[in-house]
Amino acid sequence: MVVQQARKGQSSRLAISFEPTDWESRENYNDPLIIQAYLERTTVWKLLVDGKSIINFLTLSVFRKMGGSITDLIPTTVSLVGLGGKQMQPMGTVDLLIKIEDENG
Repeated sequence: MVVQQARKGQSSRLAISFEPTDWESRENYNDPLIIQAYLERTTVWKLLVDGKSIINFLTLSVFRKMGGSITDLIPTTVSLVGLGGKQMQPMGTVDLLIKIEDENG
């Protein structure tokens, strides 16, 4: 896997690409992509990357361990429906900075 900074004048986002050697000896190409990232100055050792998700969940206990508080949450009226059809009401929403670096920092 290669993480590259975009060229000057282009997007400030990092480009993540895969080389042919990343796929050698792979039988199942549907494996999840799990990375290490920094979420609001907290190292998250296993972060599941799902490009098809339209929402990301963070439990209140993890949010508190990161230094967050219920007062940081923005109230929402959106309801969610779980896999079993059970309706859930989120405690709120929050924007968090995610930082992804290559192995060299």
